[in-house]
Amino acid sequence: MKRIFPLALFLLLTAFLSSDSFGQNGGIAILNIDKAAEALGVDRVVQAEMANVEKQVNAQLAIRQENLQAQMNGVTTAAGEDPDDTKKREILATNQQLNQQFNQTKARAGQALQAARTALINRFRADFQPFALEAAKAKGLDIVMFNQAPSLYTWADNVEVTDDAVALAKAGGLPDKWTMPVPVTDDQAREKAISDENKRLAEKAKADTKSATPAKTE
Repeated sequence: MKRIFPLALFLLLTAFLSSDSFGQNGGIAILNIDKAAEALGVDRVVQAEMANVEKQVNAQLAIRQENLQAQMNGVTTAAGEDPDDTKKREILATNQQLNQQFNQTKARAGQALQAARTALINRFRADFQPFALEAAKAKGLDIVMFNQAPSLYTWADNVEVTDDAVALAKAGGLPDKWTMPVPVTDDQAREKAISDENKRLAEKAKADTKSATPAKTE
């Protein structure tokens, strides 16, 4: 007996197996985070924030260098115009020590700059995340990945959600959370650097005094 496959059921199965929603359900959406930051004006805010941070860090380095140079000048002056070999060795050792301290300060300054930049980037990613996910779910996708090589090689246009996520972010008021900072002047940066350096020196002096004080014995 010849079996007849119901035409309606066949058409239904074909439509189900070939539908875009089946192919994308639970899939991955692609996001260009740099394009999103530019479209929302966040990139300009980050640049302005980092310019302030860099100016403050450079002022701190300048003040630190001035203080270290003053220490070096004091040692040289104390050694006299014609120092003996012992004094020369002391001058050389002090110079090496102060140079090492300044190099350590520069390294910490670089780390502070990187930490500040990373904090701003992570802040934007956190702010933008719900809009990216909402845009992805609107296309039946559950995961959002950045369009960065080598992790991603190529993708179809229908999984790109950057523009949709940006539109949602604008409607949700995200740009209002990223206002342009007030520029820091050179004088303001220097004044803060001097204040920070004075605090650091005071704390160091307090710590040195405490460590030099003999422990009380009972």
